Amino acid sequence: MPDNIKNIFPTPPENHRQLQVHFENWWYFAPPEKSYSLMSLLNKDGELRYVSKIMVTSTMTKTAHHEGLDPMVIIALWGLGSLAVFIFVIYRMLNNLTHPVQSIYTWAKQLNLKSASKSPPDFQYDELNQLANIIHGSIQNVGRTLERKRVSGLCQP
Repeated sequence: MPDNIKNIFPTPPENHRQLQVHFENWWYFAPPEKSYSLMSLLNKDGELRYVSKIMVTSTMTKTAHHEGLDPMVIIALWGLGSLAVFIFVIYRMLNNLTHPVQSIYTWAKQLNLKSASKSPPDFQYDELNQLANIIHGSIQNVGRTLERKRVSGLCQP
């Protein structure tokens, strides 16, 4: 093995055909400045041989395949697009859920003894419809109680 490879990989690969790789000055959004690869193989005669390769990014020429946007930029754009779609879907779901709650709030705020004779509207969810029926029934009971007191003369209009 060459000395520069021995400096990077002090111990040779234990298993044959196992690739060892080392990167220098690498972070996730750019290619490494240098990469070292080492693999051990047995040739036809059964002799142990090492195959190594050193790749330096600054000496690599761009080919037509690498023209355009950097692959990490494309990945970042896909990630941002996916996040935007996810946020939009969550927003629409929450909007669809809060609209009936806002409707029952508005209906209950406008509810009085005169409008209690009408049946409550449909609020899309059984739980909200049950709550509307309870509120509606309570207002009707209050109206009947007031009517009885007014008829019996206990309450002056």
